[in-house]
Amino acid sequence: MRNPYWDGNSPYWDRIVVRYIVDAAQQRNALEAGEIDLAWAPNWGTDEANAFMELEGVEVIRVPGLSVTAMWMNTATGHPALTDPNVRQAIVHAVDRVSVTQTLNGEGAPVNRSYYDNQYLPGEDELPFLEYNPELAAQLLDEAGWTLAPDANCRANAAGEQLVLRIYTTAGVRARENYLTYIADYLGDVGVCVQQFPMNSTALFDSYLARGVFATGSFDIALFGLTGNPLSPYSSSKTWFWCEGIPTPENPNGKNGTQFCDPEWESLMDQIGVTVDPVARLELAQQLAVRFFLGYHWHALYGSPTTYAVYTDAIDPATMDFGIVGSFGFHFIENFRPPQQ
Repeated sequence: MRNPYWDGNSPYWDRIVVRYIVDAAQQRNALEAGEIDLAWAPNWGTDEANAFMELEGVEVIRVPGLSVTAMWMNTATGHPALTDPNVRQAIVHAVDRVSVTQTLNGEGAPVNRSYYDNQYLPGEDELPFLEYNPELAAQLLDEAGWTLAPDANCRANAAGEQLVLRIYTTAGVRARENYLTYIADYLGDVGVCVQQFPMNSTALFDSYLARGVFATGSFDIALFGLTGNPLSPYSSSKTWFWCEGIPTPENPNGKNGTQFCDPEWESLMDQIGVTVDPVARLELAQQLAVRFFLGYHWHALYGSPTTYAVYTDAIDPATMDFGIVGSFGFHFIENFRPPQQ
């Protein structure tokens, strides 16, 4: 219902009904049947977007978002191999992230170098992109003691323990499920076996006390997106990447499921929080990004553009201004208008 106390532009509609439809195919069916006028999601891939484009009278709009879906690696309580940063690096070299991203999200779709915004990053000599290099991946795995015997499918160490990784992602997000399939194939090519677990997001991200998979470290790799802050490299929250953010029975609200723990990274973050000089602050931010990268616990897959499919006889796409799309996709919905209004 309209908010009588709203002091901005007066919205055209008296009432807006929001229907929660998770699956993209079901959203498309509802749009085609005239049950809804607008469908949107932050995780549609090219296939889903193209399916909406096929509907008569529907226009598809893709808006850059802030969330980047990445490979999050468990550095401490997952498979023992992942405690070795060289193994974590090998896994990334084994996956052609650029090719997969452009296959699923379109030619030219970028793969981020860092969790942090590009304006805070040093040059590629200090913060490189880990390119697809299966030969280097195999070499790093061999050197780490995870070798592939003749006729074996999975690498193993000297004790006979196999390199089988459990990779989780959010079920129903087709783009991530597609990435999961591709990653499993690429890793299989270098002798890393994969168990795939698309999972309900509640079970994946529930709290430590509720036995959430990510919080309890009951995974090896997880594929999901997290929205960074494009306005500042600094964060006062100590739940995601801080040592004290690692979930434990004593700290069940921590969110640092990868268990990345780097006192030098923490020191740099503290310094950024109290540094005013922009040049000095940028230098600290660049060092911060490098320390984060050297943990080899986070590796980008794709930025998540938010996609909208709208019936043009219900809403004029020219009136749909979204601003910067983060967790909320309708910052300026009061400006939406039907055609010729």
